Amino acid sequence: DYTDIGAFHSYDGGQSWESATNGIPDRWRNTTYWLAFDPDVKGLMWGAFSWIHDLPRPKMWRNGDFRDRARGGIGVSTDGGRTWSLSNGGQEETAFTHVLLDPASPVGMRTLYASAFGVGVYKSTDNGKTWQLKNTGITELDPYAWRIVRAKDGALYLILARGNQGVYGQKDGGGAIYKSIDGAEHWWKLRLPDGVNGPNGLAIDPRDSTRLYLAAWAQEREGGATGGGVFLSTDGGLSWTLIFNLSEHVYDVTIDPKAPDTLYLCGFDAAAYRSTDAGVHWTRIQGYNFTWGHRVLMDPNDAAKIYITTYGGSVWHGPAAGD
Repeated sequence: DYTDIGAFHSYDGGQSWESATNGIPDRWRNTTYWLAFDPDVKGLMWGAFSWIHDLPRPKMWRNGDFRDRARGGIGVSTDGGRTWSLSNGGQEETAFTHVLLDPASPVGMRTLYASAFGVGVYKSTDNGKTWQLKNTGITELDPYAWRIVRAKDGALYLILARGNQGVYGQKDGGGAIYKSIDGAEHWWKLRLPDGVNGPNGLAIDPRDSTRLYLAAWAQEREGGATGGGVFLSTDGGLSWTLIFNLSEHVYDVTIDPKAPDTLYLCGFDAAAYRSTDAGVHWTRIQGYNFTWGHRVLMDPNDAAKIYITTYGGSVWHGPAAGD
């Protein structure tokens, strides 16, 4: 997935690439923010598409015309992304930044959730054919729904992106985290860590649904940034502890699903980090130094290597422990 140019795919191990947005309307094709694959139906996938790129950075709506420019929705492909059709019945057109599949839902009638930036959360129980807005409990008037994460026990967590420029002490438009235990029918707001108003990413330990890692984007203040880094909760988001602050602008945290004590983080401070003891100690990944990092992904074909995606610096590939 690329910002500005949409999704691309390769059928020769990455030697060559071609567009993977055929069938998506031109007014949506700027950015593909997320892809969700059906684990039991080969080739079936859903994508979150948007005309506006670089979300959730507030620079994208600082002129106040975001809703006028926001176009996008959910698309579906049955052939692994070669062709697409719209899957947005019941949705208001806006920038869509995430789509999540509930693996416990029945094949052919999958439950899906989608983040509609500036609108809220949509839910489908019919494989994405029709959608309903599910904002009960969300208090923000124009919720910048950014990411939805599902725990193994079925709980959902929603990240609302910060709506301001991150000036220290500025409360209006701060981000939020919500939780639902009834499939997005009701949401309640969790307390953010002290000094944090820019939640950006959330990872949940696959062995323990109450163990959460929160990536946070700093607030800017005279003398330096504050309130960024990575925070740990061991009680499902009721309380938080700072476990990493070497970088104040963390975009996302990734858990190695095959070794959940191994964590990765990346952000906009020209570095990526790795922990092999569940966040107690962190080591910078030598060999990677691009300023605008995105997230770390495990190489499914080689456990000793990772991919790092970026804003504007393509995709990096190398040893997980650094070179």
